[in-house]
Amino acid sequence: MHHDHCYEKAVESGACSSTIWEYINLYDWSCVNSTAVCAEKNTKCEAALCKCDVDVVKCWGQYPKPPKKLKCVKH
Repeated sequence: MHHDHCYEKAVESGACSSTIWEYINLYDWSCVNSTAVCAEKNTKCEAALCKCDVDVVKCWGQYPKPPKKLKCVKH
């Protein structure tokens, strides 16, 4: 949920021109000391989306990996 709001803020702030860029805009990043780092050469939109993704990965990293892949269950 926070990740979606982060993308929305990228559009609302004017960094990205529309929500379509969230899905087709590629950005540059690298892995430094096991940490994702956004490239300085990214455009404002690319930088905003990269930061959103880096933040969500940091959040996920706080939790242990599930021991096995869970299957979707039909209701």
